[in-house]
Amino acid sequence: TIYRATNGHYWIAEQSAVVRWDGDRLKRFSFDKKNETKGYIHSFQFFEDQYGRFFLTSQPGHMFVYIPQSERFNELNILNKPQPFTIESVYYWPDRRVWLAGESGVFELNLTDISNDLKLEYVFAISDVQFIQRGLYNDLLLATVGQGVFQVQKNVNQWIIKNMDELPVNVIN
Repeated sequence: TIYRATNGHYWIAEQSAVVRWDGDRLKRFSFDKKNETKGYIHSFQFFEDQYGRFFLTSQPGHMFVYIPQSERFNELNILNKPQPFTIESVYYWPDRRVWLAGESGVFELNLTDISNDLKLEYVFAISDVQFIQRGLYNDLLLATVGQGVFQVQKNVNQWIIKNMDELPVNVIN
C-alpha cells in the first residue's frame, strides 16, 4: 500500500513497518511482531480524518494514530474484537466514523474521542472482505474472497446489500 498524505508525505507499507518519504529522506517506523504480515498486500492501511490526524491499521487487527511532535505511532485500544479479527481494508466517513473490513466482516469505530477505548460495532456479516471502495451512486462496493462483490446502499435507517452476481468473478484482491 502507498498513501499520499495531505501534507505531501508518502507512506509505504512493508511487512512489519511503514516508511515515510517527506520529499528529502526516508524514515522507517517499525512495529512489533504482532503486527507483522506474511506479505506486503494489506499489511498496513492508511487514512486521515478531517482534523488532519493520520491513522494506520495493521492487517492483524491493530490501529494506530501518528503523533507528529514525537514522530511515533500510538496504538489505540479497540474493544469487542471478534476472533479471528483482521483488517484488510479501511473506509473513512467524514463524520469521524471508520469502517474496518476483513476476515470476520465489516465493523465500525467512532473516532470522536481517541483518548479512550474505542468500541468496535458490527455492521455487516459479509466475511473475507478485501477491499471497500466508494461507488458512483452514493454507495459502497465491498470486494471479497470467495463471495464476489457486494453493493451497499443506505436506505433511511438501514443498509441494503446487493450481491453483484452479474460480475464473472468471485475473488477480488
